[in-house]
Amino acid sequence: MRRVAGRMKLELAQFPLAGGVRAVRLGTWTRPRGATQLERGLRLQEILKQQQFSPVPLEKQVAIIWAATNGHLDDIPVGEVGRFEAEFNRFLDASYPQVMEAIAKDKVISDESTAGLQAAVAAFKKTASF
Repeated sequence: MRRVAGRMKLELAQFPLAGGVRAVRLGTWTRPRGATQLERGLRLQEILKQQQFSPVPLEKQVAIIWAATNGHLDDIPVGEVGRFEAEFNRFLDASYPQVMEAIAKDKVISDESTAGLQAAVAAFKKTASF
């Protein structure tokens, strides 16, 4: 978790103030890199939201944070991030349980886990419609 959360903290630290967020939503942001940072920041905020009394297991938190910080959610509309996360978690449980078990057991994202997550995201995005 520290490995992926550290990268997420850096991304969120670069996330500009609310005035910049409004500029992106209104389409008036002019710097492409800045707009990308704002958009990623919005998605990171969305994945941090959890339902009350519904704790998310560590391995699922790690998987979605990893996906977001590596740009796999950049093409998902901000309003759909919650649905993406829920469906992605079900997909991981059904199709890639070994990756989730490895993350839960080792408490580390190894090279094998990273490869598994990359394969899982690619396979999920082929079947999902967002």
